[in-house]
Amino acid sequence: MRVARSLLSSSRRACVVPAALALVLVAACAPAERTAPNLPGLGTASTAHAAAPASSAPPSAAVADAAQGLADQVAPPTLPPTPAPTVTPTPTVPPPQLAHDVAPPHVSAQMSVVIDEDSGAILYGHDENHEVAPASLTKIVTAMVALELGHPADRVTTDVDSRVMWDSTIMGLVPGEEVSLEDLLYGMMLPSGNDAAIAIARYIAGNETVFADLMNAKVRQLGLQHSHFVNPHGLEQEGHYSSPYDMAMLARAAMRNPFFRRLASTKEWNASGLLRSYHLVNLNRLLWQYPGADGVKIGYEDTALNTMVVSAKRDGHRVYAAFMRSTSRDADGTALLNYAFDAYAWPGQ
Repeated sequence: MRVARSLLSSSRRACVVPAALALVLVAACAPAERTAPNLPGLGTASTAHAAAPASSAPPSAAVADAAQGLADQVAPPTLPPTPAPTVTPTPTVPPPQLAHDVAPPHVSAQMSVVIDEDSGAILYGHDENHEVAPASLTKIVTAMVALELGHPADRVTTDVDSRVMWDSTIMGLVPGEEVSLEDLLYGMMLPSGNDAAIAIARYIAGNETVFADLMNAKVRQLGLQHSHFVNPHGLEQEGHYSSPYDMAMLARAAMRNPFFRRLASTKEWNASGLLRSYHLVNLNRLLWQYPGADGVKIGYEDTALNTMVVSAKRDGHRVYAAFMRSTSRDADGTALLNYAFDAYAWPGQ
């Protein structure tokens, strides 16, 4: 989402990893030429929390068990590179077929794709593998990792101060607030709270740098080739990029989790913390406007412009439309979804 252009900088420091993640992330804490974002707030002047510790220790046994699947993906730097996987997965079910002569969608987005959920087949694509800043679509991956390594009922005490996050979308956290991980996920996904994303990353992994390693492990686990994340929120940063295809496939994987599906489709949510309550409203207007829309996430950043992954289900079939650098987000999402449903027929239809 759009934020002030100057960010708090942080000096290079050793990875601080909770005990449950120490073995999982040995490679992540090996000599790496990276600088931790460590963004407690995203203003230009305040440094009061620049070196703040992790919000609280994540659950040990549960985290260790869940992290095992990601651990294998964080390869030691001395290992030779593995062959690149095929970008388009082999469909396990028959894909839909073109059934009607429908003109390609006219959209403002510079790159876009539409993917069938059941088969993973590309129904429409334009420069869909182009690597570009994804803005807050990043939070799809943040939610995926958080749901694998944490539990929604976990209580999190945060040190993030949203009051210094000028010109940024926020949930409204202040230092000392205690909320559930579930409420943080809603605060991140619905109003696109960058403060909630930072709080989640610190709770799960200790700091944003280590959490980004887990995000990249998830990307590799899914065999995607055009994404690399360096923060949990999507603020523009060197080396932070994705593509419409990768984001659509990440959303497809995330929506297999029932909790994520509920999270992505919720229009409004009331959260309750130790210090205050929060009324959270989803910024994805297609949830109200497009019949069958049930997710997933919108984003905006000065360079990325409007970004979106939108899902919709019709006659039992769900498709995902993902696009970046759009100047008309809702219109582009509508046009891409309409094209898929108007042009294609699914087996049995």
